[in-house]
Amino acid sequence: MNLLRRNLWLIALLALLGALYPAIKAVQNGVPQVATTQILVGEPVTLPYATTGLAPATQRDTSRIVDAEQRRMESDNVAKAVEATLPAGHASYDTRFSSSVATTNIVSVSVTSSDADVARKVADGIGKEYIASLSRYNTDVLDAAEKKLSDDIEGYGEQLDTLQKALSSADADSLPQVQAVVAPQRQTLLNEREAAQERLNSVGLVKSVGTLGGAQVIQEADVAPSLMAVATPILTGLLLGAFLGLILVWIREGLAGRIVDATDLDSAGVQPSAVWPAGLDLPGPKTAFLPEVPRTDVPEVRALAAAMWPTLLRKGEEHNVTLIAPLTGQSVAPLTLAVWLARELDGMGHRVAVVNADSAAQSARSALTNLTVQAGSSVGGVGISTGQFGEVLVVDAGASEAVVGAPAFSTVLEQVGREREIVIVVGPALASQAGSIQVAPFVDRTILLIKSGSTRRAYAKKVMDELRGYASTLPVLAHPDVLIYRVKSVRPRTPVPEPTPASASAPAATENTVTTPALQ
Repeated sequence: MNLLRRNLWLIALLALLGALYPAIKAVQNGVPQVATTQILVGEPVTLPYATTGLAPATQRDTSRIVDAEQRRMESDNVAKAVEATLPAGHASYDTRFSSSVATTNIVSVSVTSSDADVARKVADGIGKEYIASLSRYNTDVLDAAEKKLSDDIEGYGEQLDTLQKALSSADADSLPQVQAVVAPQRQTLLNEREAAQERLNSVGLVKSVGTLGGAQVIQEADVAPSLMAVATPILTGLLLGAFLGLILVWIREGLAGRIVDATDLDSAGVQPSAVWPAGLDLPGPKTAFLPEVPRTDVPEVRALAAAMWPTLLRKGEEHNVTLIAPLTGQSVAPLTLAVWLARELDGMGHRVAVVNADSAAQSARSALTNLTVQAGSSVGGVGISTGQFGEVLVVDAGASEAVVGAPAFSTVLEQVGREREIVIVVGPALASQAGSIQVAPFVDRTILLIKSGSTRRAYAKKVMDELRGYASTLPVLAHPDVLIYRVKSVRPRTPVPEPTPASASAPAATENTVTTPALQ
């Protein structure tokens, strides 16, 4: 369900695109017009029936007659005859035939076209041309029947003449025997000639009455606009687009395999203690540090600060050291979030410190230098520098990874923890296990920062499986809290600036200095 919810925009977009083409066609062509007519099928005459009368209409298969006559209506001959009655360059049309043999011998013909006149002419033309075609067929059959019956009658006459000659040529002695043989044959021929003559008269009567076989148009074409003809392709396009969207979502999610929301954490091997979703415009790895909380992000950051440190709502209740680190990459986004949270917590009346422990983040150190008033540089001779913006203390561990593991860093962090209620440590990516392991002993918990859609689940699982090997000694790494953020807007980003001297880049900083004894 979450998979569909987060990809709903893609499914909706493809569904709309699927419906767009038929919608445009409907606007261009207007509402289609449908002409409907009903035709009572006629009975075709067969030569055996016309000449022998052995298959009366009551014994014929009605369903087969209707089916055969519907095929006659759909035939190319009827279509060509109807097409010939239309003007050149006429609008296109679509024809449909339907029948219900179980209840009636009527075939319904529906013609759909953007031109009502074309639809009406085609529907009426099909009925008229079908009746004409059936009439021509029956006329041909009856003509053939008349010829055959006439030939039969003539043949019977010739046979009777032959028998009469046989009687005439017999002498007095053989006449009785010849009569005994010829008389039955002659009577049979007379009966057959009489029957043929009756059938010939019947055929003539049928031709004189009509050759339509009972076919007739029982309803002239009735034209009406068809909203279904517009709605059906649009709905079909919507459904096909939505179906294609579902397939693309499945392919996208299956192939990309990225962490998008909390439902992806389990398959990524992350076993979080808590999860916070948020919409934050944090900078990317190649964009500038943003020291001020954007106006649109203030409510989100303030809510996160209260949610992440719920027991510190009353000033001075306890102390907390929290590590904020990305899974991979550099710490521009974590440093930005740490400074934003520090500003909000400071505004709530808490004493806050931000400690940068990512030795590889040159851009982060430059940003801190630009942001703070320097209060010291080289604490304990190991390159740990300190600064301050507002009432927030800033500590930078420097460019050497060895500094984080040195006793001086531990001493500094302990002293900062005694002086400040909340210490936010910006650590190296958890994928760099050495840096993570060095920082972990000094913190109370870890907040894993993940940008929605940017981290592959397979890689995250590999990293977390390796970190879980330290679960017994460093549980803060094996079971971190997780903040999954998404970028709400596409705001222009400025490139990371070149480092500048602190004296030239901190005009808005305060003049406060750090007075913690351990940092002198």
